[in-house]
Amino acid sequence: MSQQQYSSEVQGSISSLGWHGRLGEATSADDVVAIARDYLALWSPEELALIPQDLRPGKLVDADDVTGYALALVQARMGRGTPGEDVVHKIGNFFGSASLRLSQILMRSELATN
Repeated sequence: MSQQQYSSEVQGSISSLGWHGRLGEATSADDVVAIARDYLALWSPEELALIPQDLRPGKLVDADDVTGYALALVQARMGRGTPGEDVVHKIGNFFGSASLRLSQILMRSELATN
């Protein structure tokens, strides 16, 4: 399946719900990681190439990868007008929300076991 085909399928499946809605419906850390992978799949290689090399997304395997990437994006300092500034900001907003959702899921899990 090509990048374009996958992007169209993913985009069509979330158009009415939106990314924040999908994150809100996630019930496990694995769900959040899968949503984050889907989100990144929508970005073209050209768009991702605008991000500084040290901030480009790596492979997302687990919740630690999502939160670690969110932290790296939040800590990034980009100069105004930098070509990748908008991309880093948009991806950073999503990963900040994903990290928050992971915290909520973890808290609910801990409360359920106590």
